[in-house]
Amino acid sequence: RIPPMRELWQEGRTCECDAYPDSFCSNGICETTTPVGPGTKTGTKIREVDGPDRCNINSGMTDVVRDIFLNKHNYYRSLVAKGLAKDKFGGNAPKAARMRKMVYDCDVEASALRHAEKCRWGHSNKLERLGL
Repeated sequence: RIPPMRELWQEGRTCECDAYPDSFCSNGICETTTPVGPGTKTGTKIREVDGPDRCNINSGMTDVVRDIFLNKHNYYRSLVAKGLAKDKFGGNAPKAARMRKMVYDCDVEASALRHAEKCRWGHSNKLERLGL
């Protein structure tokens, strides 16, 4: 795993291919020939957390769900960072110069929850998210 606030893309050919059975490294990205989808028993390993959730808000989210979203988000950011994300012209988007790994922010979750509870279309007011 890449520590928080470290670059996602680094020179070299490295993979940690433990998310799916029979996965292998291909151009710095883990791939598998085993089908991944409904009815299969493969999937990303998620760390179970004992004790209270990391965020002290009653949002209905658990740490397991937070980790699923964060890991998937960082997976796609990693594709972009390595220049493996497809662009609209049929090629690949350019590599990112200094893309960092995202970390979970409970304050941002709380702000998003407050805004969602208002049921208004659009971004929240900048004054409602000072410091975020």
